[in-house]
Amino acid sequence: YKWITPLKPLPSKMLYYKKHFMHFSKLGFITQPRYLDALLPNALRVAIGQLRISSHQLEIENGHTNGVPREERICRLCHIEIEDEYHFTAKCPTYEEIRVKYRDILGSSPTVSKLLDTLDIKKLGRYILELKQHRGNIKLQKVDNNVSNIHQHVTNEVF
Repeated sequence: YKWITPLKPLPSKMLYYKKHFMHFSKLGFITQPRYLDALLPNALRVAIGQLRISSHQLEIENGHTNGVPREERICRLCHIEIEDEYHFTAKCPTYEEIRVKYRDILGSSPTVSKLLDTLDIKKLGRYILELKQHRGNIKLQKVDNNVSNIHQHVTNEVF
């Protein structure tokens, strides 16, 4: 009951998913993610699920959808590296204040796989939801600033 070897190499996205999100029982069956069995508010379940299946708005997916080369899918908040699930949950300095509150589920060397395997599913959901909300707030602030700048420019041009 081993992983069936594909006839041709898997695309990088599938390899990433297999490495970080698929867990197998001793008999070789794919096991159900722990968060699906937990009693969670819907918002927490959705936050975990979206991260797990790449149904999020991180640049790694937005860029893929828009044909941007992988190496150019840089985080728009810190501009340091590719914004993938690992960067979002464990590395981006923009979220360091939030990360400090959740050190117990992140551990000393966090990975997406370890994070999703945490026993405190509710705390995991709160962590991901808080990251998403913070990201959304920052993006909205940037949009508001851009609108204000445009408004100021137009006002100066007219008067």
